[in-house]
Amino acid sequence: MHRLGVFFAFGALILTACGDDGTATDTGTAPGDTGTGDSTVPTDSGTPADTGPADTGTPPPCDATPLPSLATQPVAAPATLDRPLYVAPAPGNSDTLWVVQRGGQIVLVRGDAIVGTYLDVSDRIGTSTDRGEERGLLGLAFHPDYASNGRFFIYYTSDESPMKDVVAEYGVSGDADVANNAEVRRLVAIDDSQGNHNGGMLAFGPDGFLYVGVGDEGGGCDNHGDPGNGQSLDTLFGKILRLDVDNMAGDFVAAGNPFESGGGLPQIWSYGLRNPWRFSIDQTNGDMYIGDVGQNEIEEISIDPGTSTGGENFGWRFFEADRQSSVSGCDDTGADTITHHEPAVVIQQDSDTELLRGSCSITGGYVYRGSAIPDLQGQYLFGDWCSRDVASLRYCEGAVASTERAMDLTSVAGGLASFGQDQAGELYLVFLGDSEIHKIVAAP
Repeated sequence: MHRLGVFFAFGALILTACGDDGTATDTGTAPGDTGTGDSTVPTDSGTPADTGPADTGTPPPCDATPLPSLATQPVAAPATLDRPLYVAPAPGNSDTLWVVQRGGQIVLVRGDAIVGTYLDVSDRIGTSTDRGEERGLLGLAFHPDYASNGRFFIYYTSDESPMKDVVAEYGVSGDADVANNAEVRRLVAIDDSQGNHNGGMLAFGPDGFLYVGVGDEGGGCDNHGDPGNGQSLDTLFGKILRLDVDNMAGDFVAAGNPFESGGGLPQIWSYGLRNPWRFSIDQTNGDMYIGDVGQNEIEEISIDPGTSTGGENFGWRFFEADRQSSVSGCDDTGADTITHHEPAVVIQQDSDTELLRGSCSITGGYVYRGSAIPDLQGQYLFGDWCSRDVASLRYCEGAVASTERAMDLTSVAGGLASFGQDQAGELYLVFLGDSEIHKIVAAP
């Protein structure tokens, strides 16, 4: 079964990505240039009512349409957010944004103000500085029928011993603005021996299944036995998982998964990933865009088409993007034995000539499907934790038609951890480094 089963509008720290030991401290700033850039935006930052994603009807044309002039508007008043990592809407609610904060809180933003705390799980996650800054509350996804059933899912690193990477279900309380703080159930709980490369992205696909990005467990070069976690089909590390949140009796395995009948763990959808920190699924066609963080040399965006039946091998640890991983000093013995799903975009780290200048840790984004900026329709935007740049690509008919640096979005703020997409298909930039969120808008 591919991802184009049931259509709905879906609503997500890497951060010291290229280090080997995962011992970064939580400074709240990017490891690179962290000076605060000035936003070229109006000060009216209210979140307008959403009317739903633009009805495009057909895939975008395969042309090299240049980016339109863009600007940004700040979301929430300055200095009110605390290490935001992700922003999402809930189905059936068009005037509120749910902001995931690394410390364990999900706060509600309406207009330009925080109006309350929706969920606080700070008592059950590991965020202390000696545990590395890639831990905490990392992801959020609302059930497609949230408006009627109140179910949602979070990804966090637990403060248990050993630490666990956890995907858990929660539910809303009698007050629509407050969640019940009790965990309903765990869909995934993986013992994790290291603090970095935890993944953390959750997203429902058009097929109604929940997709989960899990890193390779951490450290450098995926040194977790032979051939490493990314290539092993006997572990959930280094994978995209595909879960049926209603299939409790079947370990939440989604029907049609490639290893459902054997050959690997049945929750696995695709493998060979280092740290798929942020991925997204295009709501018009099911294409999955994966930002997978590189080792010491290369960052990549890979695309898993909506027609996929799963089982793609993205190459890690044998490959770092389009090159054998010995480029970063890793053991790539066995690279000639696999079928490598090649990346769509490759970014050389720490280069002043690449689409993302000074890149060190890719931040995957979204395809624009809003209506407020018609000339942006069909463009996928992505960025990087270290770089001050944002870039775009247009993908159609199975190939990248164009790429471009979005100069209007350069140096908005520092430490880009995530993008976000609201119910209308409009896009947001989430800066952990400067604790800011900005909405992408048409230039005035």
